[in-house]
Formats: sequence, structure tokens, C-alpha cells
Amino acid sequence: MKKSNIFSIAALVVLVMLSSCRSDEAFVYMHDMVPGEEYPIKLQPEATIQPNDKLIILVECPSKPELAIPFKIRQGSYQINDQGNITIHRTNAGEENCYIVDEKGYIDFPVLGRFSVEDMTLEEAKEFLAEAITETGLIRNPFVEVKFQGFKYTVIGAIGGKGVKTTDTDKFTLLEAIANGGDLPNNARLDRICVIREENGARQIYYTDIRTKDFFDSPVYYLRPNDIIYVEPKFRQKSFSEKALQYVNLGLSGLSTITSIIYWTTIVKNLR
Repeated sequence: MKKSNIFSIAALVVLVMLSSCRSDEAFVYMHDMVPGEEYPIKLQPEATIQPNDKLIILVECPSKPELAIPFKIRQGSYQINDQGNITIHRTNAGEENCYIVDEKGYIDFPVLGRFSVEDMTLEEAKEFLAEAITETGLIRNPFVEVKFQGFKYTVIGAIGGKGVKTTDTDKFTLLEAIANGGDLPNNARLDRICVIREENGARQIYYTDIRTKDFFDSPVYYLRPNDIIYVEPKFRQKSFSEKALQYVNLGLSGLSTITSIIYWTTIVKNLR
């Protein structure tokens, strides 16, 4: 074999190897973090209450616990006799302290009635309820606690565990959501993970790159209720029929190439 042919084949092999190699940075999460270096932790921004959120609201009166009962009976009634004893009649044995924010951002609360909590932080809702309860004159210094009853989020795109998910905590990160989905496959774009979020009566879309440490400072590092996570694919997954057709075409192409080589080899031999 001539040297020129050997060099041509070697160059072709090197070219194929280089084209098949990809930088590890394309697949490694937070590749730019350096061992031993400290990175400040960004505090989780306060989430605001949105329609369809589930809230746990607790009202107590430390000095006289019975005074808080009217603010706990959602389904049923209560009676107070001359001796101050309270009798409760419940018509629903469900979760007494769980409130679902309706599509307009309102909740129905015992004694206080219907009012909006949309776009309030949990602390703002707590202060609002404490002030409203105090104004009724029933409790002078009420103890009020407001928190999310976990929340719902959706995962779609190039990830194994697609679907609507729920978490029991109100502090949940995008990395935890990815882990719950079974991590990301090879065809997932780590630099184009999208989160669609509802806030202030509108939807916003955010893109984040989990290959860099800047991901920790992203506004979507901490998820919020009703977030939609979409992982962009590098390529579309082919169906079985498409793969079969691709293999058939590849086989026919290979057969055609072999036939051409044999044909031209025979011609060259005949010319000699």
C-alpha cells in the first residue's frame, strides 16, 4: 500500500475520532466549581401565594384555647353553653386547617368570610389574618401560622420521570426535581433547562444552565408551586419504524458502496 494511502486512512480515522469526542463540560453538572473554594449561599426568595395553592392555616389563643375554635370550624357548627363549654358539630371530617386558593386568589375563612390572598407572601398573609382576627374582638393576641401544604410541579421533555409531581416541603430545588425524575438522559440539553412560572397574574419563562455554578443563583433554583419544568432535547427520539428504516437505508448504502468498489476494482484489473 502506498504511503499516501496510509496517510489518507490515518487522517480519516483521526477525523472520525475527533468528531465523536465531546468535551466533558457538555455533560458535567457545575463543572466550574473548584474544590476548597467557598461559594456564598443565596437565600431562597419568598414565594407568593397563587391560585390553586394549598395553605395550612393555624389559629390559636394561648391564654384561652377555646376562643380560637370559631376560626377552625370550616364544615359544621359549634355551641357555647352557660358554663362556657363548647360543643362542636362537624359535617366533614376532612382536613380542617387546609385551604385551597381558588382561581381568583380567594379563600373562605371561618368568621372572616371570603378574602383574597393572591400575591401575598406567607408572612404577609399571617400578618393580615392576625390583624383581621384581632379586629373581630374575639381574640386579643392570636397566634397565626400560615404555610404551604407542599406543592405541585410538572416535569416534561427529555427526562425519564415525566408527569405531575408533588412535594411535601415548601423548600424544593430544581436539582431535587431532576433527581426525582431519574436524572437526565444523554439527549438532554443541560444548558437549556426551562422553567415556566406563574407570578403576578402572568406566566414567565426562565432558562438555566446546570453545567455552571451560576445555576445556584438562578431565580428558578428553588421551585415554586405550579412550576413547569421542560428539559430541551438535543435531538428528537426516533420511533421504532424510523430506526428500522434508517438501518435499512444504511444497509443499502453500504451494499451500494461495496458493489461500486467491486465494480471499479474489476474495471481497473481489466485495464491492466
